[in-house]
Amino acid sequence: MNINKEEISFKEIEINIKNPANNVEITVTKLDEKPSATENPKNKVYQYLEIKKENIEDKAINNAVINFKIEKSWLNTNNADEDAVALSRYTTSWQELKTEKTDSDNNFIHYKAETPSFSFFAVTAEEKIQEIENITTEETEEAEEEAVEEEQISEEEPKRNYIWLIAISVVFVIAGFWYYRNKNGK
Repeated sequence: MNINKEEISFKEIEINIKNPANNVEITVTKLDEKPSATENPKNKVYQYLEIKKENIEDKAINNAVINFKIEKSWLNTNNADEDAVALSRYTTSWQELKTEKTDSDNNFIHYKAETPSFSFFAVTAEEKIQEIENITTEETEEAEEEAVEEEQISEEEPKRNYIWLIAISVVFVIAGFWYYRNKNGK
């Protein structure tokens, strides 16, 4: 079933049924906001949708494959990761469906996801991780740890040097005293 409405991110739904069915009607609706009976999905939401069916029960459906797309401009504006897009289906909570990136063009990234039945859906994307900041933070922490270790070593080295200096001085004083005593005592 092709969906040719520009405002709806779903482009096609392929339904695999167990037994032949007649007069099946599938309705796809773009929702302007999160369905009231649901909590927020864990990631940024591109679009909420609802798929309703008539004249077919869930148990008659093997699965359905939903082909959809997301605007590249939305991904960029929302700092969203195109490799972490998922279609989520709501039952009693949002469940991410196995989602694959299939293609891209100048304006859109195309995906497909498999669902066992129909309900509310959310097209979501994870925010990009700021790897540069994380690396910088890790490098800074490592450098700070190394500086603390070097400072501790530097503090220990002078103590060792003073101990050796004192020990050598004591040996010279004893040797000098012994030499003076033996020279004057004879």
